[in-house]
Amino acid sequence: MNNNTHPLKKVSQRILEDWAMMLVDDAETAEGLFDKSSPVFMSWIKIHGVVEGALTIVAQEDFIKTLAHNLLGRSEEEPLTDAECKDAFKEMGNVLAGNFLTEAYGEDIVFDLIHPNVREITEDELEKFSSRKILFGFMADDQPVAMSFSIKGN
Repeated sequence: MNNNTHPLKKVSQRILEDWAMMLVDDAETAEGLFDKSSPVFMSWIKIHGVVEGALTIVAQEDFIKTLAHNLLGRSEEEPLTDAECKDAFKEMGNVLAGNFLTEAYGEDIVFDLIHPNVREITEDELEKFSSRKILFGFMADDQPVAMSFSIKGN
């Protein structure tokens, strides 16, 4: 499948632009996309159904704060709590997973989405994430973000 027509790439770009209200550009690769001197966070949601796997989003604090400000309709000067930022990042996982699964598998296939999680990841975990087979990176409002779908056993 052509990477430009992959359902995860199409849906990710649409969610970033329309739902998260960000300007989006493709990143050449996810490798080297993130600033290793700043913390990197992962939001993931487990998927159960005709395929078992997980949808994962990786971003840094600036992206997560911009996302939360946009979703909550607050100006960038207004402070956000850590919980508000994490909730926005989790909700992006929910929205992205639902839209991706519908795009990839159709509206008639039922999936269970297991509550999303967020945590900081290590440099080794980022490297492992960056080597995934299905992975797309973007610059959203000049902040790096990458999405991956992994099928259990792959």
